[in-house]
Amino acid sequence: MSPIVAGVCYVIYEQVKNDYEIKSTFQNGSCPNFKFKEEQLLERKLLLNSLITILTPVADKLVSSYFIVLGEHGVEKSTLIRQTARTVCRGVIYVDVPSNVDKFGLAFARAIKFDFKEHIRLSTWIESKMFVSPSDEGTHYFQTKDFFEFYFVFFISNA
Repeated sequence: MSPIVAGVCYVIYEQVKNDYEIKSTFQNGSCPNFKFKEEQLLERKLLLNSLITILTPVADKLVSSYFIVLGEHGVEKSTLIRQTARTVCRGVIYVDVPSNVDKFGLAFARAIKFDFKEHIRLSTWIESKMFVSPSDEGTHYFQTKDFFEFYFVFFISNA
């Protein structure tokens, strides 16, 4: 098998795999893991139930909802939100927003399981091999946003 055919097969495989991962995230939500065992968590049923009620998607609502949780440092806001996201799952995409705003695109991509290194457009790959042209892809945030919008429309139209 020639290197070009192998390269084309690899690119197609990565595109199909990436499409599957993103569609799966939209269907099942993004439920991050804990850094420790769930049995070690302090039980806060009242807060957990309130957050579950807030974050559970409304069936016929086509508008997205975004929430920000504020509180003192060290009161386990992130842990409670992760626990809620794992309970609700479907319809919740958890993005751990970094303190460095420039890295938001990478965090957003990680939340929807979008892989920049592995997601290669076939046309871009062929062009780079034939003409040795650099990729003119946008910033991480805008790349991720474009894919998010595409798959959101796809998911809503097939729901």
